[in-house]
Amino acid sequence: MTIYLSPSSQIPRPPEEVKIHSFTAHLYPDGKRVRLRLAFTPFQKPPSADIQVWNQAGELISSVNIIESTNTETSVVVHLRGENTTGTYTAAAQTFYLENMPDPSVGPENRQPAKVVPMDEARTTFTITALA
Repeated sequence: MTIYLSPSSQIPRPPEEVKIHSFTAHLYPDGKRVRLRLAFTPFQKPPSADIQVWNQAGELISSVNIIESTNTETSVVVHLRGENTTGTYTAAAQTFYLENMPDPSVGPENRQPAKVVPMDEARTTFTITALA
């Protein structure tokens, strides 16, 4: 009989132990788009995430919501707004779980909102120096 053992780092974790493993930015040559890659520790219950991108003036340029990711790694392409996209940007990812999801059989007037339980956050910066 063969017994296969997984490394402890690959064992699916309960929600309170799920962390962001990595959060990276990869620029496209056009200087108008960036691919943001988010990797989680293995999980038992799919986490959700909010990602925001700000320019160096602190203005929100883009935001993305990921609801119950089914993969431990996910990536999204965000478009940077504005004519001149040169400069330094900050991207932030916050992971969370939703608890006490509303019962769809209950009328809207009696539903309680779901509770957002924050888990982890990560930031990365990237700089666009010149357009291709």
